[in-house]
Amino acid sequence: MSHEECIFTERDFIVLDTMLSNSEDANPYFLDLLRRKIRSAHVVAESSLLPTVATLGSRVAYSIDGTCAESRVLSQSSEHYPVSACLPISSIRGLALLGLTENQTLSATNISGVAEVITLNAVLYQPEAAISQVAASARPLD
Repeated sequence: MSHEECIFTERDFIVLDTMLSNSEDANPYFLDLLRRKIRSAHVVAESSLLPTVATLGSRVAYSIDGTCAESRVLSQSSEHYPVSACLPISSIRGLALLGLTENQTLSATNISGVAEVITLNAVLYQPEAAISQVAASARPLD
């Protein structure tokens, strides 16, 4: 996998593609990052997704320029979460983290025009992995 390549579920890729279609008033740095993410996309079935990939609904630990380690839930919006519990993908940092694999970094320019190196330190919870675990435990024993 290349440094820029991102892994997406079909659902996450469709969300990004829709965002691009509705982005005429977007910040140019955000729009550049969105286009980069779509160009570098590797879409996989949820059943073959590694639990170390950040997807929508994943709780991730990340850092900016090697500092500011934080944990947030990647979301489409912040409406259904308590204040500062989520990081919407409508933000540059949220978008940057979506589709990354643990320990992968991505350079992005924030809305102030300052370049940042965003690192996905860990995927603490991924909904697709949780669903796979429940399905596996529900199988009858032979």
